Amino acid sequence: MFVSIKTIKNTIHVKTQYNPEFTEAAKQIGGRFDFDEKSWIFDSKITDIVTTELLRIFGTDGYNQSCVDVEVTVKKTMKSELGPIYLAGRIIAQAKARDGGARNGEKITFTKKSANSGGSTKYWTTEIEEGAVFRILDLYNGAVKFLDECDAIEYKIIRNVTDDKSIELAKLKAELQRITARIAELES
Repeated sequence: MFVSIKTIKNTIHVKTQYNPEFTEAAKQIGGRFDFDEKSWIFDSKITDIVTTELLRIFGTDGYNQSCVDVEVTVKKTMKSELGPIYLAGRIIAQAKARDGGARNGEKITFTKKSANSGGSTKYWTTEIEEGAVFRILDLYNGAVKFLDECDAIEYKIIRNVTDDKSIELAKLKAELQRITARIAELES
């Protein structure tokens, strides 16, 4: 998944897809990045602050993982200079140079048109043209509200992932395992 939290001793370890807004917030609240583990580490005493920031940026606190699949239609061309296009806390597309094209973000599928690169050699852009249609798979329910804030798109929920009982069961088992490990840690 895109956001996960583990409690280890007196710290919480948070893994997310890269997002500059979360990087800024993590530094501001005293997090440090562990390059070996590829996660942010925070004092467990500020878990409430960390989960508030996760909800604000990604639409999940790392514990509630209910998701939907969303189909997005671009009404107005979307551009990002020298970086990826973000929507609802997710990377939708990312170019690395003017002539290299753009790659889809994780669990992003374009069904009509696709993302491109553009701009100049020095100031390249990532672009998604008007009329493009793409799907965001496994978008956290809490992140759907971020789609309402973007005037450049229209969207519709095409599948509620929690309707699939096997997925929900797997998530509950993972949560039970996390809680059991935390109880064992506290008892020792």
